[in-house]
Amino acid sequence: MNVSVLTEDDLEWADYVFISAMVVQKKSTMEVIRRCEKLGIKMVAGGPLFTSRYEEFEDINHLVLNEAEGTLPYFLDDLKKGCTHHIYTSKEWPDLRETPPPQWELINMKKYDSMCIQYSRGCPFNCEFCDVVVLNGHKPRTKSKDQILEELEVLYSRGWRSSVFFVDDNFIGNRKRLNIETLMNGYKKILNTIYSPKHYYKRVITFLKGYKPKPLKKKINLKFSNFKAFLKSIWLLGIKGKERLHYWKLISWTLVRRPRFFHLAISLAIYGFHFRKIVEI
Repeated sequence: MNVSVLTEDDLEWADYVFISAMVVQKKSTMEVIRRCEKLGIKMVAGGPLFTSRYEEFEDINHLVLNEAEGTLPYFLDDLKKGCTHHIYTSKEWPDLRETPPPQWELINMKKYDSMCIQYSRGCPFNCEFCDVVVLNGHKPRTKSKDQILEELEVLYSRGWRSSVFFVDDNFIGNRKRLNIETLMNGYKKILNTIYSPKHYYKRVITFLKGYKPKPLKKKINLKFSNFKAFLKSIWLLGIKGKERLHYWKLISWTLVRRPRFFHLAISLAIYGFHFRKIVEI
């Protein structure tokens, strides 16, 4: 699975196995279904894959489709009464202001690189490559500011200090709530932050630490233009530029830890300089 191995003990422990998946995860999903069928374990399935292709999964015991806020409570109520159905669906679009925060205590957060916070669902457009409107409708629905702050606070209180990915069907979909000036200022702030020397050079080192390229059949042939670019980077980045401390830190770290990627480190440093110039425009 994604962060850990799904063992036979895990499956045999469960009264029901709840499965949710994107369409791209169909192959691994079918493997889980096969294993559950072999052990005779009942399955409850929902999410994008099953909502959009429910007719392909007749063998699933219970299909809880569409958005969980509108269908899962009915399934759980029927489960208590002992009168469950095969398919649960709804044409209603839940109010996200009533959506409870995720129960982060149910996962081992150390196994994740990023946490997700869903801000909105729905989009007013009909892009042919996107199935958002099929799953979440055309009307943009958003959580309140207080909800988002609460979810961030919960993550922080549980010790999370890494990145947070905001799940948003269309950031500008709800034009009534959109302030163009605020959006542009926020976007510029993000760009200035991620391409600032402190953050950019840190990401370069992180990348080089885990970079494992395939063996090259041919040796890299350096040209005079490469040497010229290197000298120019020393002047613009290592002497004249404000990022000179980060530049020399990258060079010294690369020479000691990953010397074979020295040419790549210099290239990425130059790319960063280029990105910052673009942001200034």
